[in-house]
Amino acid sequence: LRNEVEVMQTIGASLSVVYLYDAFEDDECVHLLMELCSGGELLDRISMNDSNDYREQKAAQLVKSVLRTAVQCHSRGIIYRDIKPDNFLFQTEDDDSPLKATDFGLAGKLPPKGEVLARRCGTPSYMAPEVIERNYGSQADVWSAGVVAYQLLSGRLPFIDKVNARPNAKEVFRAILEDEVDLESDPWSQVSDEAKDFVRKLLDRDPEARPIARAALLHPWLTQTSASWKAKAAKGQDSALDGQVVARLQRFATQGLLKRSVLRLIARELLSEDEDDIKTLSQARDADIETLKALFAKLDTSGDNMVELGELEVGLREIGYDVTGRESKQLLGSLDTSGDGLIDVNEFIAALLDWEKIEQTSEYPKWVERAFNILDKDNSGQIDAEEVAQLIFEESSESNDSVRAAIVKACIREADIDGNGKIDMDEFASLLQADPTDDLDQYDSREISVSSSFDKD
Repeated sequence: LRNEVEVMQTIGASLSVVYLYDAFEDDECVHLLMELCSGGELLDRISMNDSNDYREQKAAQLVKSVLRTAVQCHSRGIIYRDIKPDNFLFQTEDDDSPLKATDFGLAGKLPPKGEVLARRCGTPSYMAPEVIERNYGSQADVWSAGVVAYQLLSGRLPFIDKVNARPNAKEVFRAILEDEVDLESDPWSQVSDEAKDFVRKLLDRDPEARPIARAALLHPWLTQTSASWKAKAAKGQDSALDGQVVARLQRFATQGLLKRSVLRLIARELLSEDEDDIKTLSQARDADIETLKALFAKLDTSGDNMVELGELEVGLREIGYDVTGRESKQLLGSLDTSGDGLIDVNEFIAALLDWEKIEQTSEYPKWVERAFNILDKDNSGQIDAEEVAQLIFEESSESNDSVRAAIVKACIREADIDGNGKIDMDEFASLLQADPTDDLDQYDSREISVSSSFDKD
């Protein structure tokens, strides 16, 4: 359970995962308080009686959700190891309900490059060949997603025990290792070539030839049938945010607390008008910053220069995003680095600014150095626990010393590469580097599509 809690805390700020509110234990049990998902499991929404086009479009939408979770795990050094329909739940009973991943009890850390995992675990029918052979990495999750896609499109599993009435794991393993993938018999004759190509690629027995999860997300079958793609094509979006607001909020929310707090500090300095050198970088990205300031003002209907929960929920829907009240609260909690239950303009811009673009400016290293010097109050050349605490709790009401100490320790661990309990300039700069693998495609955009659901006819 400790492992499951740690994984959910690592990726749980994403709207693709069932949210973990809290974990506690009594004398007998460990209790996990999680988001309620009342819409049933993944397979509950696919009927072989639906029209072929509708079933395939819906399957593509669902598989994309599954792969997003895999990409989010892999980009944070985690392997899911139990991708199957039972572990993906619909949030509500609505036709257009989001799909959310749960049950990370078998998830684990990915090994360093050049090393492999050997523990055989998961559900037999969804195991990759290399898992059976105890020699695998992140590509095993991609195979499992391929099995899910096959099942959604055909109504059956690709590899089964054809001998025993009650499936035998050994015979299932033999089928996975030896049998050909059937893409010919009904209903495959009615499935598009793009969908069959997608399944064929994901169920390649050679993990080196199999696409990584991020590449699989870009396969034409998924990009051409997603609701987001249809909405963008219809709306002809061409703004600085381009329908990415909720995706950017999720990406920021999944960063560590220290990084979020430092980016908020830099954003605050960017918005300052007190010094000429601050204006230099502000002017370099003036259009983006002005766009974000205008969006913040639109959400701030009370005009108090703060965005509270109700304003965020209503505002996101008004500008074209489908986010529930609970999810808005989840996002607000991650953006609110000051812990006051409100989002100020610094927190908002820190979350939505394209930091990868900012990194490309010649002035950015000076801003990293400036932020470091602001935090290094004793000019020791290192940021220690006390200085981290001043940043994290400067506007916080948290008074429990043990809680504060645990939070500070976790923050230092984010950046402390050499393990000396302090953060030097190189470690600080490394912390703030944008992760090129953490792209927006892996997050659910939650754009409200032109039609709330696919046409079944």
